[in-house]
Amino acid sequence: MSSFNDKDGQEWLIEITVGTVREVKKRTKLDLMELASERSNTLAMLYEDAETLVNVLYVICKSQAEERGISDEDFGCMFSGAAVQEATEALIEGLIDFFPPRRREVLRKAIDKILELEAAALRKAEADIEAMDADEVMEKALAEMNSGR
Repeated sequence: MSSFNDKDGQEWLIEITVGTVREVKKRTKLDLMELASERSNTLAMLYEDAETLVNVLYVICKSQAEERGISDEDFGCMFSGAAVQEATEALIEGLIDFFPPRRREVLRKAIDKILELEAAALRKAEADIEAMDADEVMEKALAEMNSGR
């Protein structure tokens, strides 16, 4: 079972069962079982869309939230920056553990590839930003503004 801490340091446990998968699909329209499908965009959505991620997490952690008197709106306010990343990693780990052992290895490889691609994209974006000439960018922006008049 995986866990994560929200931005206030509260620990949340991730336990995924068939019932959890069913409830997530019912409440969010996201089918966690598609994670193991080649054509699925479920994994990308969980990595790229913080709102979808938090909605899924709320369904998974709903009983814990209710025990603590935390509404779904308040739950959503408990995530920012590092907490989003930690929760994403915990959810992915929980999902991997949910699947049968033979599928786990394939899922881990897929996730490793996504993380590798993300890191490469971030390195490229950083290099592109470093390569920018501030004066040149400003002149181009001013020229575009003036040509629109």
